[in-house]
Amino acid sequence: MSFIELGDKKKAIPFLTLPASHFEKYLVAWLYSYVIFQLVFMAGFSLIDSIVIHLGTAPVEERDQQMNVFLMDENFSVVFVIYALFNGLTLLGAVFFEKMHFIKTAVIFFICLIILVLLNNQLLNLFIGKSSQGNVPFQGAGLNEKTNFFRIYPDKSITQYGNYVIELTALLLWIGAFFRLKEKEV
Repeated sequence: MSFIELGDKKKAIPFLTLPASHFEKYLVAWLYSYVIFQLVFMAGFSLIDSIVIHLGTAPVEERDQQMNVFLMDENFSVVFVIYALFNGLTLLGAVFFEKMHFIKTAVIFFICLIILVLLNNQLLNLFIGKSSQGNVPFQGAGLNEKTNFFRIYPDKSITQYGNYVIELTALLLWIGAFFRLKEKEV
């Protein structure tokens, strides 16, 4: 819903002529769609999680095991990184496209995702052979050798580089959305 005014010329003129800089408009949209949304979502998630845990039939000792998404050893933090990527993509799509920006952005995202998965599988088949299957990009490789199935996982430092690439991509998408908003005309 960020920058939805830019899709309609009658609403875009007042939005673009609002006596605030483009950076202020962008910062407000970013704060609402990224920071405030996550705070509200995490508060709601924690509330619902605690209610469900206390309503359950588990013993009292197990009821205090509420999920903590801020633990680094549990790999929940990757969700925040992926959300940053999606947020950057949707902000850029909202500013870039005039009509049906959500649908066009989603179509472009899924086309790029399909290309990435196909290229990943082709490269793994080239390096490993035809025995690789069910491979998610940047998450390891599965090998099927007759009746045995093996899963090869990359080192934690390599997966951390993948997180850095996703964070850099999200940052570039946010910067691209800001500069596209700056040059936006009706």
